[in-house]
Amino acid sequence: AINYCRSENAARELAAGLAREGCVAACYRADVADSAQVQSMVRAAEQDLGSIAVLVNNAAAARRVAAHFLRENYSQFAYIGLTELDRSQDPRFTGFCEGLSRQGYRLPSNRVLQIDPEDAAAANKAIEELLQALPKPAAVFCFHDLIATMVLQACQRLKLPCPKAIAVAGFDNLPVSSMTDPPLTTVGYRISEMAETAVRLIIRQIETGAEPDTNYYLEPSLIVRESSSKKAVIQFQSYHTRDILYKALE
Repeated sequence: AINYCRSENAARELAAGLAREGCVAACYRADVADSAQVQSMVRAAEQDLGSIAVLVNNAAAARRVAAHFLRENYSQFAYIGLTELDRSQDPRFTGFCEGLSRQGYRLPSNRVLQIDPEDAAAANKAIEELLQALPKPAAVFCFHDLIATMVLQACQRLKLPCPKAIAVAGFDNLPVSSMTDPPLTTVGYRISEMAETAVRLIIRQIETGAEPDTNYYLEPSLIVRESSSKKAVIQFQSYHTRDILYKALE
């Protein structure tokens, strides 16, 4: 837990009070308006106190999306990510590429698009240009559901039937994903479970003295809907794979 104090004395008094209650507490000083100082403070806290993280296994989920596209007999692919995220630092992109390469396919660089969804006009123009250039049929994996929704809307404007001409999959299973036309294939994970797991791990660490600095990964579910399945998709309406939590091996 992080508590912001306006003065060093207030922070030290709070830390002393927490220590009297049996908690481990530490004080760090940073200008909250300076992101570099804040990041440095967080790194120092993790080094001093350790950390436990429950994360979504993005790369594994992206490989599953690639495998799904291949099972649906698509052989042309594209990926749409965020301009603010370098490709090498985007596990959804790298996982998708790895999933394709395992089956002998590659993702050409001219079929990888990075957009800023907040700049809707530029983003929509770039998406339309990509869709028009793609050999059909093609499958498009998007960094998240909001981008995927933009792709579905672009398909409608361009009169490209989905999934016959363009298949689309997103990530995060936002509420909008089940209300698009057609409903969107996506990757889902239960945030409530992640929070509960984090709390259980922290309690176990306190009770047993387990070593901190451990990442736990949640294997999310692939939810197949009509935006990517050319088959009788009604049977897949409630289909998802079982979530699995496992400890990362160093």
